[in-house]
Amino acid sequence: MVAAKAEAESTKKKDMVHSPILTYFSVITLLSTCPPFVILLWYTMVHQDGSILNTFNYLNEHGIVGFVSIWPRPTAVAWKLIACYALFEAALQLWLPGKQVEGPISPTGNKPVYKANGVLAYVVTLITYISLWWFGIFNPTVVYAHLGEIYSALIFGSFVFCVFLYIKGHLAPSSTDSGSSGNIIFDFYWGMELYPRIGKNFDIKVFTNCRFGMMSWAVLAVTYCIKQYETNGKVADSMLVNTVLMLVYITKFFWWEAGYWNTMDIAHDRAGFYICWGCLVWVPSIYTSPGMYLVNHPVNLGPQLAISILIAGIMCIYINYDCDRQRQEFRRTNGKSLVWGKAPSKIVASYTTTKGETKTSLLLTSGWWGLSRHFHYVPEIMAAFFWTVPALFDNFLPYFYFVFLTILLFDRAKRDDDRCRSKYGKYWKTYCTKHRIGTPLKANLQQQDKDTLIRDPPYPTSPLLTLLFSLLLAYTFLPLISSLNRQYCSNPNSSHRISVNMPSAYGARLTTFEDSEKESECGYVRKVSGPVVIADGMAGAAMYELVRVGHDNLIGEIIRLEGDSATIQVYEETAGLMVNDPVLRTHKPLSVELGPGILGNIFDGIQRPLKTIAKRSGDVYIPRGVSVPALDKDILWEFQPKKIGEGDLVTGGDLYATVFENSLVEHHIALPPDAMGKITYIAPPGQYSLKDTVLELEFQGVKKKFTMLQTWPVRTPRPVASKLAADTPLLTGQRVLDALFPSVLGGTCAIPGAFGCGKTVISQALSKYSNSDTVVYVGCGERGNEMAEVLMDFPQLTMTLPDGREESVMKRTTLVANTSNMPVAAREASIYTGITIAEYFRDMGYNVSMMADSTSRWAEALREISGRLAEMPADSGYPAYLAARLASFYERAGKVKCLGGPERNGSVTIVGAVSPPGGDFSDPVTSATLSIVQVFWGLDKKLAQRKHFPSVNWLISYSKYSSALESFYEKFDSDFIDIRTKAREVLQREDDLNEIVQLVGKDALAETDKITLETAKLLREDYLAQNAFTPYDKFCPFYKSVWMMRNIIHFYNLANQAVERGAGMDGQKITYTLIKHRLGDLFYRLVSQKFEDPAEGEDVLIGKFKNYHIYFCIFWAFCFLRAEISRAACRLLSELDIDGTAIG
Repeated sequence: MVAAKAEAESTKKKDMVHSPILTYFSVITLLSTCPPFVILLWYTMVHQDGSILNTFNYLNEHGIVGFVSIWPRPTAVAWKLIACYALFEAALQLWLPGKQVEGPISPTGNKPVYKANGVLAYVVTLITYISLWWFGIFNPTVVYAHLGEIYSALIFGSFVFCVFLYIKGHLAPSSTDSGSSGNIIFDFYWGMELYPRIGKNFDIKVFTNCRFGMMSWAVLAVTYCIKQYETNGKVADSMLVNTVLMLVYITKFFWWEAGYWNTMDIAHDRAGFYICWGCLVWVPSIYTSPGMYLVNHPVNLGPQLAISILIAGIMCIYINYDCDRQRQEFRRTNGKSLVWGKAPSKIVASYTTTKGETKTSLLLTSGWWGLSRHFHYVPEIMAAFFWTVPALFDNFLPYFYFVFLTILLFDRAKRDDDRCRSKYGKYWKTYCTKHRIGTPLKANLQQQDKDTLIRDPPYPTSPLLTLLFSLLLAYTFLPLISSLNRQYCSNPNSSHRISVNMPSAYGARLTTFEDSEKESECGYVRKVSGPVVIADGMAGAAMYELVRVGHDNLIGEIIRLEGDSATIQVYEETAGLMVNDPVLRTHKPLSVELGPGILGNIFDGIQRPLKTIAKRSGDVYIPRGVSVPALDKDILWEFQPKKIGEGDLVTGGDLYATVFENSLVEHHIALPPDAMGKITYIAPPGQYSLKDTVLELEFQGVKKKFTMLQTWPVRTPRPVASKLAADTPLLTGQRVLDALFPSVLGGTCAIPGAFGCGKTVISQALSKYSNSDTVVYVGCGERGNEMAEVLMDFPQLTMTLPDGREESVMKRTTLVANTSNMPVAAREASIYTGITIAEYFRDMGYNVSMMADSTSRWAEALREISGRLAEMPADSGYPAYLAARLASFYERAGKVKCLGGPERNGSVTIVGAVSPPGGDFSDPVTSATLSIVQVFWGLDKKLAQRKHFPSVNWLISYSKYSSALESFYEKFDSDFIDIRTKAREVLQREDDLNEIVQLVGKDALAETDKITLETAKLLREDYLAQNAFTPYDKFCPFYKSVWMMRNIIHFYNLANQAVERGAGMDGQKITYTLIKHRLGDLFYRLVSQKFEDPAEGEDVLIGKFKNYHIYFCIFWAFCFLRAEISRAACRLLSELDIDGTAIG
């Protein structure tokens, strides 16, 4: 045993080509530098436009932190793609039929058996992959979009796999062809087992080398080709040449797969980091790098050059194949095959094994092998050159694989020459005399020393290969350990797209028209300024397109495009974003999900469900980059189709089903506005989720499936059949609004007021008590405690239905909370989210009220974004387009005739609260709003300080809908318009009299003026003011408002009539003081009308108000009118069966 070990050590020292120190250095260098180099190569090609200098400058500036930031994190998508692909290839390897092929006899006498089904697996893989794309099932551009994450996942996953192989080789080797060198680093790098298997039939090296490595090479080559096609609408001839040559080479490989199992990679190299990690990571990333470069740098070769390169490349691949075929035939027939139609020329070489046995090998010296030693790698290197040269010579990066392959094979040639010289002695000298020209080729031996395969130490990489990696990685990693020459290496703005014939000083190419037309999937961050991010490499992006920014996938929206640069407003906190972080396009605008589940929910400004986020994160704050569906896709809803069936024609907006969402609102399911066709399937009644197909249409031979869920871009108004004139009042339950300054269903209202004036209270009152079918409440930039109050109060509030049932107001309400501590940019989107949800319910035929509290905070967000964009400011720093943005928002209100059938009308009423600083109504936001809206409810700080709520100033407020509502008022009460006019006159007259009172005092006024002041006081304190915290006055029905005003104005008219007559029946002069004294308890009843509780019912209250009205008539008849009128009044009393003593 000791002798055998000593012999092995002796052989190890004799055959080791390089010194142990150099061996350690080479292995450790490759273990530590290969993984980061894969990421740096991908990052430079995809995010730095192929410019090595840009990458160098970035790392030089940011150091190790910058390197960590550009390393993509393996995502769930990347792991899923890798897992699906690996399982698919493993299944093909196991289950596809194939011829049984024996490999070479191993050193321990084992003869492995393989199943040669590589060609069939290759064909199935490509057909499946292309078919998935062709039929729209899977888009390969997803692979390209997540390429960095895939490489990162492969790096870590393959490393773990190599650790598994190392442990397996120690604990459970598959055969006797395993062993240890006694060095853990060498064993991990070179491997433990020669033929590792899982079970009896799954060969690990065949999977890693052939099925995963070579097959992923082909898949990625096709991916790059499809990516360029989907980006540019065509595939450049340079990409076609590159892809075709790669696929031809890989096809040759699988055609020759049985021969590959006799090569050194299978018969000699054990399964370790060198083989397995190299095939799992290095082959997919480095071997496909020319195609990766061409995706964003297409070159137009022209037909002649393209065909010439293609023919030359195919010829090289064929020569490579013919070389291998000659050698394999020569070995298989033991030298008796024909080479170019003749008997082969050969040398019979003998050698002595480590066991002392003498054996012979045949060295082929004719055919391709007669031109030079190991000729077959010459055409392989040339083929690699020909599928790289379509990139032309503007950048070094595409040629890295070609240079790497050349150096690698020269290294192998030197290694094999040294080994064969030691093994064959004089016979090798004779062979070298015949072939003085050496190439980087493996030894073409018919037989190999079995002992050497396991007992000889693995041969290390040569100094030449180590030097290459040291130079490349030193050039890349130097900034991580040195900060020299920072001024010289400052980063130029050289993120240009590449032109074919115009190289620039920095290695990138100048922009051309054709290049600017290209579309990019993924850009990179160039500048971060608060919520505004500027990204380069965004060619092809659209305005208002949704993007994902950084490694945390922050949500952003493009708001400006200049060339291939995009300005993005990010809806989440941007702290931690760095230059060159990725920006991923989504190819869709910011949209909201519309369907069952909206009512009763609370969302943030971009429709992320806050309840769901809180439940999943367990935090009071929203995590950055969180991605949660707006509506729960797993809840089952009771689906009830309407009276339509298969074969019926439907068009956009048609209501085809109803869903029971809650007992307050019936949710109608409508066809999206842009859809139409003949029904081929409609789901029967039952329970379905938002993922289930409930409708299928066929239009022009194309079938399309629909679920109960639809999405709509928030900045695009939903289409309608026509706009209608609004003629129905918006009843709010607030007397000052309903009676004096009414709005309509479908109107636009503004509530400007300073801090503490009660804007939020009015907005919440409208949400709670208005006669709308549904309510959308948008808290835009307001304090968080106000939204918390809404969340606590609304579930407890109830409304009475016509059938007497009490239902929670929350069932008809949707909340969009975007409080002041949330990112500024999200405020700008929140009102668009709210109005889109409101339009969705309007299209069902409902009357919707939207409360925006407040539009000033929204305008402040516009101002901040505008400032970050360095736009020219207008008044108070607001952007010049403020009024246009406000108008585009308010014009989405209105009463409409909805699209589709059945015929129905709906409306959206917008009530926008405005918070002018210091209550200054000349504020730009207030001024712009007042020029747009039709109703102005101006809040007064002085009224609020006097605790007069709602603090609506009746002198400055107005409504332009009064004339539109005349027909409604005529039907409701023919006297109301006159009564309201008189009330306004009284209030206005009071304001004029107050100036006189301040000069001469109240006693100097005429009696009629005193009555005006007293009536105005009644209107102000007992009619216009309401107590929102009392059950009787928090909500005032319109009939109560009308009768209260009628009685007050009736008192005013009677009092004026009495004063104008001058004296009563007793001859005493009538003054206001006398009238108030004689009224006594009846005056108190006039004041206390507001205490009548609507809960008693409309009939009861109207009866009471009518009695008050009659009492006033009778009282005046008894106290102030002539005798004959008194007698008439007595008769009226007797007819009404009223006791006259009750009055007086």
